[in-house]
Amino acid sequence: MKSTKKLIALAMASMMLLSFTGCNMVEKTPEAVSKTVVAKVGKYKITRADIDAELAAMEEGFKAQFGDDYAKDAQVKSILEQQRVRVVNSMVYEKIILIKAEELKVVPAEKEMNEAIEAKLKEVKDSYDSEDAYKQALEKQKVTEEELKEKIKSTVLEEKIKENIFKDIAVSDTDIKNQYEMYKYKYAEGESGVELAHILVATQDEAKEIKKQLDDGADFAQLAKEKSKDEATKENGGSMGFKGYESISESSFVYPAIALQPGQYTDPSEAKDGWHIVKVLDKKDFPPKPFDDVKDQIKDELTKAKETELWTKTVQDWDSQLKPEVYEDKINQQ
Repeated sequence: MKSTKKLIALAMASMMLLSFTGCNMVEKTPEAVSKTVVAKVGKYKITRADIDAELAAMEEGFKAQFGDDYAKDAQVKSILEQQRVRVVNSMVYEKIILIKAEELKVVPAEKEMNEAIEAKLKEVKDSYDSEDAYKQALEKQKVTEEELKEKIKSTVLEEKIKENIFKDIAVSDTDIKNQYEMYKYKYAEGESGVELAHILVATQDEAKEIKKQLDDGADFAQLAKEKSKDEATKENGGSMGFKGYESISESSFVYPAIALQPGQYTDPSEAKDGWHIVKVLDKKDFPPKPFDDVKDQIKDELTKAKETELWTKTVQDWDSQLKPEVYEDKINQQ
Protein backbone atom coordinates (compact mmCIF):
# COMPACT_ATOMS: atom_id res chain seq x y z
CA MET A 1 0.00 0.00 0.00
CA LYS A 2 2.82 2.40 0.94
CA SER A 3 4.57 1.49 -2.31
CA THR A 4 1.44 2.34 -4.29
CA LYS A 5 1.12 5.71 -2.53
CA LYS A 6 4.77 6.53 -3.36
CA LEU A 7 4.22 5.72 -7.05
CA ILE A 8 1.11 7.91 -7.16
CA ALA A 9 2.96 10.77 -5.46
CA LEU A 10 5.86 10.43 -7.91
CA ALA A 11 3.50 10.40 -10.88
CA MET A 12 1.71 13.51 -9.61
CA ALA A 13 5.00 15.31 -9.12
CA SER A 14 6.07 14.42 -12.68
CA MET A 15 2.77 15.66 -14.10
CA MET A 16 3.14 18.96 -12.23
CA LEU A 17 6.68 19.39 -13.54
CA LEU A 18 5.53 18.73 -17.10
CA SER A 19 2.66 21.17 -16.63
CA PHE A 20 5.00 23.87 -15.31
CA THR A 21 7.42 23.29 -18.20
CA GLY A 22 4.62 23.57 -20.73
CA CYS A 23 3.60 26.87 -19.19
CA ASN A 24 7.22 28.13 -19.26
CA MET A 25 7.33 28.12 -15.45
CA VAL A 26 10.62 26.22 -15.58
CA GLU A 27 12.95 28.74 -17.18
CA LYS A 28 16.21 27.97 -18.92
CA THR A 29 19.42 29.24 -17.39
CA PRO A 30 21.22 32.03 -19.28
CA GLU A 31 23.84 29.46 -20.33
CA ALA A 32 21.16 27.15 -21.73
CA VAL A 33 19.49 30.03 -23.59
CA SER A 34 22.82 31.04 -25.16
CA LYS A 35 23.29 27.53 -26.55
CA THR A 36 19.79 27.42 -28.02
CA VAL A 37 19.85 26.87 -31.79
CA VAL A 38 17.65 29.54 -33.39
CA ALA A 39 18.30 28.72 -37.04
CA LYS A 40 19.86 26.08 -39.30
CA VAL A 41 21.15 26.54 -42.83
CA GLY A 42 22.48 23.31 -44.29
CA LYS A 43 25.23 22.07 -42.00
CA TYR A 44 25.48 25.42 -40.19
CA LYS A 45 23.75 26.31 -36.93
CA ILE A 46 23.06 29.77 -35.53
CA THR A 47 22.70 30.04 -31.76
CA ARG A 48 21.30 32.66 -29.45
CA ALA A 49 24.89 33.34 -28.33
CA ASP A 50 25.72 34.35 -31.92
CA ILE A 51 22.86 36.84 -31.88
CA ASP A 52 23.76 38.23 -28.46
CA ALA A 53 27.35 38.77 -29.57
CA GLU A 54 26.13 40.88 -32.49
CA LEU A 55 23.94 42.98 -30.21
CA ALA A 56 26.40 43.31 -27.32
CA ALA A 57 27.17 46.96 -28.02
CA MET A 58 23.50 47.85 -28.28
CA GLU A 59 22.73 46.12 -25.00
CA GLU A 60 25.63 47.92 -23.31
CA GLY A 61 24.12 51.21 -24.46
CA PHE A 62 20.72 50.28 -23.07
CA LYS A 63 22.33 49.19 -19.81
CA ALA A 64 24.11 52.52 -19.46
CA GLN A 65 20.87 54.39 -20.10
CA PHE A 66 18.33 52.26 -18.22
CA GLY A 67 20.41 50.29 -15.72
CA ASP A 68 20.77 46.55 -15.15
CA ASP A 69 17.03 45.96 -15.64
CA TYR A 70 17.01 47.59 -19.10
CA ALA A 71 15.44 44.49 -20.67
CA LYS A 72 12.29 45.01 -18.58
CA ASP A 73 11.58 48.33 -20.28
CA ALA A 74 8.79 47.70 -22.82
CA GLN A 75 10.31 49.87 -25.55
CA VAL A 76 13.80 48.42 -25.10
CA LYS A 77 12.38 44.90 -25.10
CA SER A 78 10.55 45.56 -28.36
CA ILE A 79 13.66 47.01 -30.02
CA LEU A 80 15.81 44.07 -28.95
CA GLU A 81 13.25 41.56 -30.20
CA GLN A 82 13.17 43.25 -33.61
CA GLN A 83 16.95 43.46 -33.76
CA ARG A 84 17.38 39.78 -32.91
CA VAL A 85 15.14 38.85 -35.82
CA ARG A 86 17.13 41.17 -38.08
CA VAL A 87 20.42 39.64 -36.98
CA VAL A 88 19.16 36.08 -37.52
CA ASN A 89 18.02 36.95 -41.05
CA SER A 90 21.40 38.54 -41.75
CA MET A 91 23.27 35.48 -40.45
CA VAL A 92 21.07 33.13 -42.48
CA TYR A 93 21.96 35.17 -45.56
CA GLU A 94 25.69 34.91 -44.72
CA LYS A 95 25.43 31.12 -44.39
CA ILE A 96 23.64 30.87 -47.73
CA ILE A 97 26.47 32.87 -49.30
CA LEU A 98 29.07 30.60 -47.71
CA ILE A 99 27.35 27.42 -48.89
CA LYS A 100 26.88 28.70 -52.43
CA ALA A 101 30.45 29.99 -52.65
CA GLU A 102 31.64 26.48 -51.84
CA GLU A 103 29.23 24.88 -54.32
CA LEU A 104 30.19 27.28 -57.12
CA LYS A 105 33.88 26.75 -56.30
CA VAL A 106 34.59 30.48 -56.12
CA VAL A 107 36.15 30.47 -52.63
CA PRO A 108 39.60 32.01 -53.12
CA ALA A 109 42.75 30.15 -52.09
CA GLU A 110 43.93 31.01 -48.59
CA LYS A 111 46.61 33.46 -49.74
CA GLU A 112 44.23 35.30 -52.07
CA MET A 113 41.49 35.37 -49.44
CA ASN A 114 43.83 36.78 -46.80
CA GLU A 115 45.05 39.46 -49.20
CA ALA A 116 41.47 40.44 -50.07
CA ILE A 117 40.51 40.59 -46.39
CA GLU A 118 43.57 42.68 -45.49
CA ALA A 119 42.87 45.09 -48.36
CA LYS A 120 39.31 45.66 -47.16
CA LEU A 121 40.46 45.87 -43.56
CA LYS A 122 42.87 48.64 -44.60
CA GLU A 123 39.94 50.51 -46.18
CA VAL A 124 38.10 50.29 -42.88
CA LYS A 125 41.12 51.51 -40.91
CA ASP A 126 41.76 54.34 -43.36
CA SER A 127 38.23 55.63 -42.74
CA TYR A 128 39.31 56.54 -39.18
CA ASP A 129 41.58 59.40 -38.18
CA SER A 130 44.04 57.14 -36.40
CA GLU A 131 44.75 53.56 -35.34
CA ASP A 132 43.56 54.46 -31.84
CA ALA A 133 40.25 55.74 -33.21
CA TYR A 134 39.82 52.48 -35.12
CA LYS A 135 40.52 50.40 -32.02
CA GLN A 136 38.13 52.50 -29.95
CA ALA A 137 35.42 51.89 -32.56
CA LEU A 138 35.98 48.14 -32.31
CA GLU A 139 35.79 48.31 -28.54
CA LYS A 140 32.63 50.41 -28.65
CA GLN A 141 30.98 47.90 -30.99
CA LYS A 142 32.18 44.98 -28.86
CA VAL A 143 33.88 43.47 -31.91
CA THR A 144 37.38 42.01 -32.13
CA GLU A 145 39.49 42.46 -35.23
CA GLU A 146 39.22 38.72 -35.93
CA GLU A 147 35.42 38.96 -35.82
CA LEU A 148 35.57 41.92 -38.18
CA LYS A 149 37.72 39.88 -40.55
CA GLU A 150 35.08 37.15 -40.56
CA LYS A 151 32.49 39.72 -41.59
CA ILE A 152 34.82 40.95 -44.31
CA LYS A 153 35.31 37.36 -45.48
CA SER A 154 31.56 37.08 -46.08
CA THR A 155 31.70 40.26 -48.16
CA VAL A 156 34.60 38.89 -50.22
CA LEU A 157 32.69 35.66 -50.89
CA GLU A 158 29.60 37.59 -51.96
CA GLU A 159 31.69 39.62 -54.39
CA LYS A 160 33.23 36.46 -55.85
CA ILE A 161 29.79 34.91 -56.35
CA LYS A 162 28.51 38.06 -58.04
CA GLU A 163 31.49 38.12 -60.38
CA ASN A 164 30.58 34.56 -61.33
CA ILE A 165 26.87 35.04 -61.96
CA PHE A 166 27.09 38.57 -63.44
CA LYS A 167 29.73 37.72 -66.01
CA ASP A 168 27.21 37.07 -68.79
CA ILE A 169 25.11 40.20 -68.23
CA ALA A 170 25.11 42.39 -71.31
CA VAL A 171 23.47 45.68 -72.24
CA SER A 172 22.96 46.31 -75.95
CA ASP A 173 23.28 49.63 -77.77
CA THR A 174 19.56 49.33 -78.52
CA ASP A 175 18.79 49.03 -74.79
CA ILE A 176 20.83 52.15 -74.12
CA LYS A 177 19.20 54.15 -76.91
CA ASN A 178 15.69 53.10 -75.86
CA GLN A 179 16.38 54.14 -72.27
CA TYR A 180 17.61 57.53 -73.47
CA GLU A 181 14.58 58.14 -75.69
CA MET A 182 12.08 57.02 -73.04
CA TYR A 183 13.55 58.96 -70.12
CA LYS A 184 15.20 61.99 -71.66
CA TYR A 185 14.22 64.10 -68.65
CA LYS A 186 16.60 62.00 -66.52
CA TYR A 187 19.50 63.09 -68.70
CA ALA A 188 18.54 66.75 -69.07
CA GLU A 189 20.77 69.80 -68.61
CA GLY A 190 18.74 70.67 -65.48
CA GLU A 191 15.98 69.19 -63.34
CA SER A 192 12.82 68.99 -65.40
CA GLY A 193 9.48 68.90 -63.65
CA VAL A 194 6.22 70.63 -62.84
CA GLU A 195 4.91 73.06 -60.27
CA LEU A 196 1.55 71.78 -59.09
CA ALA A 197 -1.52 72.63 -57.04
CA HIS A 198 -4.36 70.33 -56.08
CA ILE A 199 -7.80 70.17 -54.55
CA LEU A 200 -8.65 67.20 -52.34
CA VAL A 201 -12.24 66.21 -51.54
CA ALA A 202 -13.89 63.17 -49.99
CA THR A 203 -16.15 61.91 -52.77
CA GLN A 204 -16.28 61.56 -56.52
CA ASP A 205 -19.45 63.64 -56.72
CA GLU A 206 -17.73 66.54 -54.94
CA ALA A 207 -14.77 66.25 -57.31
CA LYS A 208 -17.05 66.26 -60.36
CA GLU A 209 -18.84 69.35 -59.10
CA ILE A 210 -15.53 71.18 -58.58
CA LYS A 211 -14.35 70.11 -62.04
CA LYS A 212 -17.58 71.56 -63.50
CA GLN A 213 -16.99 74.85 -61.68
CA LEU A 214 -13.44 74.98 -63.02
CA ASP A 215 -14.67 74.30 -66.53
CA ASP A 216 -17.11 77.20 -66.07
CA GLY A 217 -14.24 79.52 -65.19
CA ALA A 218 -13.97 79.32 -61.39
CA ASP A 219 -10.62 80.23 -59.81
CA PHE A 220 -8.63 77.11 -58.87
CA ALA A 221 -6.80 78.68 -55.92
CA GLN A 222 -10.01 80.08 -54.46
CA LEU A 223 -11.79 76.71 -54.75
CA ALA A 224 -8.81 75.04 -53.07
CA LYS A 225 -9.08 77.43 -50.12
CA GLU A 226 -12.83 76.86 -49.83
CA LYS A 227 -13.20 73.16 -50.63
CA SER A 228 -9.92 71.26 -50.24
CA LYS A 229 -9.47 68.84 -47.32
CA ASP A 230 -5.69 69.17 -47.48
CA GLU A 231 -4.94 71.46 -44.55
CA ALA A 232 -1.26 71.67 -45.50
CA THR A 233 -1.90 73.23 -48.93
CA LYS A 234 -5.39 74.77 -49.03
CA GLU A 235 -4.40 78.18 -47.65
CA ASN A 236 -1.80 78.48 -50.42
CA GLY A 237 -4.36 77.78 -53.11
CA GLY A 238 -3.52 74.07 -53.07
CA SER A 239 0.12 74.67 -54.02
CA MET A 240 2.26 71.52 -53.79
CA GLY A 241 5.46 73.17 -54.98
CA PHE A 242 7.84 71.94 -57.66
CA LYS A 243 8.15 68.21 -58.32
CA GLY A 244 10.86 66.75 -60.51
CA TYR A 245 9.68 64.15 -62.99
CA GLU A 246 11.95 61.54 -61.43
CA SER A 247 10.18 61.92 -58.08
CA ILE A 248 6.73 61.22 -59.53
CA SER A 249 5.77 57.55 -59.69
CA GLU A 250 3.27 56.24 -62.23
CA SER A 251 0.93 55.26 -59.40
CA SER A 252 0.82 58.81 -57.98
CA PHE A 253 -2.33 60.88 -58.35
CA VAL A 254 -0.17 63.69 -59.80
CA TYR A 255 1.27 61.54 -62.60
CA PRO A 256 -1.42 62.46 -65.19
CA ALA A 257 -0.43 66.12 -64.77
CA ILE A 258 2.97 65.49 -66.37
CA ALA A 259 1.35 65.45 -69.80
CA LEU A 260 -0.44 68.78 -69.27
CA GLN A 261 0.61 72.35 -69.95
CA PRO A 262 0.59 75.26 -67.46
CA GLY A 263 -2.97 76.31 -66.69
CA GLN A 264 -4.46 72.90 -67.41
CA TYR A 265 -5.84 70.54 -64.78
CA THR A 266 -6.56 66.83 -64.55
CA ASP A 267 -9.86 64.99 -64.38
CA PRO A 268 -10.73 63.81 -60.85
CA SER A 269 -8.68 60.79 -59.73
CA GLU A 270 -9.03 58.66 -56.65
CA ALA A 271 -6.27 58.06 -54.08
CA LYS A 272 -6.20 56.63 -50.56
CA ASP A 273 -7.06 59.96 -48.98
CA GLY A 274 -9.86 60.95 -51.36
CA TRP A 275 -10.40 62.48 -54.81
CA HIS A 276 -7.89 64.87 -56.37
CA ILE A 277 -7.88 67.44 -59.12
CA VAL A 278 -4.35 68.58 -60.00
CA LYS A 279 -3.41 71.77 -61.83
CA VAL A 280 -0.12 72.53 -63.55
CA LEU A 281 1.06 75.99 -62.48
CA ASP A 282 4.40 75.94 -64.28
CA LYS A 283 6.59 73.52 -66.17
CA LYS A 284 10.33 73.25 -66.69
CA ASP A 285 11.54 71.05 -69.53
CA PHE A 286 15.29 71.28 -69.97
CA PRO A 287 16.78 69.86 -73.16
CA PRO A 288 18.49 66.47 -72.81
CA LYS A 289 22.24 66.18 -72.92
CA PRO A 290 23.64 64.75 -76.16
CA PHE A 291 23.30 60.97 -76.30
CA ASP A 292 27.05 60.40 -76.64
CA ASP A 293 27.63 62.36 -73.42
CA VAL A 294 25.40 60.08 -71.34
CA LYS A 295 25.48 56.67 -73.03
CA ASP A 296 28.16 55.31 -70.66
CA GLN A 297 26.15 56.51 -67.68
CA ILE A 298 23.02 54.84 -69.08
CA LYS A 299 24.93 51.61 -69.71
CA ASP A 300 26.10 51.57 -66.07
CA GLU A 301 22.56 52.21 -64.83
CA LEU A 302 21.06 49.42 -66.94
CA THR A 303 23.85 47.01 -65.97
CA LYS A 304 23.35 47.69 -62.26
CA ALA A 305 19.58 47.27 -62.66
CA LYS A 306 20.05 43.89 -64.35
CA GLU A 307 22.55 42.82 -61.68
CA THR A 308 20.15 43.79 -58.89
CA GLU A 309 17.27 41.92 -60.53
CA LEU A 310 19.37 38.80 -61.13
CA TRP A 311 20.84 38.84 -57.61
CA THR A 312 17.43 39.18 -55.97
CA LYS A 313 16.04 36.26 -57.99
CA THR A 314 19.15 34.14 -57.39
CA VAL A 315 19.07 34.60 -53.61
CA GLN A 316 15.35 33.82 -53.57
CA ASP A 317 16.03 30.61 -55.53
CA TRP A 318 18.82 29.62 -53.15
CA ASP A 319 16.59 30.25 -50.17
CA SER A 320 13.98 27.93 -51.70
CA GLN A 321 16.60 25.27 -52.41
CA LEU A 322 18.32 25.34 -49.02
CA LYS A 323 15.13 25.86 -46.99
CA PRO A 324 16.73 27.54 -43.95
CA GLU A 325 15.02 26.62 -40.69
CA VAL A 326 14.38 29.62 -38.45
CA TYR A 327 12.88 28.88 -35.04
CA GLU A 328 11.06 32.14 -34.40
CA ASP A 329 9.80 31.04 -30.98
CA LYS A 330 13.39 30.61 -29.78
CA ILE A 331 14.90 33.83 -31.09
CA ASN A 332 13.60 35.95 -28.21
CA GLN A 333 13.41 33.20 -25.61
CA GLN A 334 14.37 34.36 -22.12
